[in-house]
Amino acid sequence: MVALALLGIAGVFWLGRMSAPGADAPAGPRLPGSESRPTPAAQSADVAAFFDCVRGHGVVLGAHRGGPAPGLPENALETFVSTLRLTPLLEVDVQATRDGVLFLHHDRELDRTTTGTGVVADTDWAVIKALQLRDNDGAVTEFAPTTLDAALTWASASGAILQLDKKRTVGFADVVNAVRAREMLHRVVFITYSLEDAVLVHRLAPEAAMTVSIESQADVDRLRAEGVDLSRVLAWTGTRTPSPALWQALGQQGIESFFGTLGRPPESLDARYWSDGDPQEYQQLVAGGLQVIATDEVRRLAAVLSADDRALAACRLR
Repeated sequence: MVALALLGIAGVFWLGRMSAPGADAPAGPRLPGSESRPTPAAQSADVAAFFDCVRGHGVVLGAHRGGPAPGLPENALETFVSTLRLTPLLEVDVQATRDGVLFLHHDRELDRTTTGTGVVADTDWAVIKALQLRDNDGAVTEFAPTTLDAALTWASASGAILQLDKKRTVGFADVVNAVRAREMLHRVVFITYSLEDAVLVHRLAPEAAMTVSIESQADVDRLRAEGVDLSRVLAWTGTRTPSPALWQALGQQGIESFFGTLGRPPESLDARYWSDGDPQEYQQLVAGGLQVIATDEVRRLAAVLSADDRALAACRLR
């Protein structure tokens, strides 16, 4: 097996053929579609252009909640540093404290992932910043909650891409303003959950990329009718049933597709694909034309993807 490696701190997106865990990845034919690949772009400072470069090369791993692991909590800067060795695409959750500080946290309450208690929206940043984070097993770590501003500063220096999931305690305008203050609107991906959200983000920040739920061509047509710039749209296509025909149709229109294998076990596709120890189902996603797999298993999945296609070294975010 050829281990995935980060080719420079700028962050490379790369493709893999699947190999059995613990086995060397054999040489073999390229994936469908690889014969007519677009010429890779030079290093890009724009996320949308970066994904355009990647389209046709393979699949990107999206690390759900930043890629937590034992001793590495979700939504923690220290976890991001570790995950960046595997993929630069980090999905994170953004909330606001009672006094309006934007920080990274998923739940409505503090109890599960920190040493604190109570509702996030009822708690000031002075209290939250003094807490310690817990990993997903509940173990207390030495790490503290991270502000959105600190995460953006780190991402700017490291080449990471932050996919921002806005929670109910904060509005899109506040998140957009925070990202704009760091001159990072071209370097993040906003998550939207409705056509209305997508239109709002487009109006607030037309230069920003965003994921939008797309189930059919009709959804694309509605976005176009609302004046949304489709070159900034990344299609979120669910977590249940792979849709190769949709991915390929979207790709022909210049729209990259995301699909989530993440979720609560044992129902999640991550859990099902790994249940027999031989997760070949991921290969079917790659062959079906998918660009991004959003996963809770970024470390295990990266370990069984080969990195023999070095053409992707040209697709960098600087």
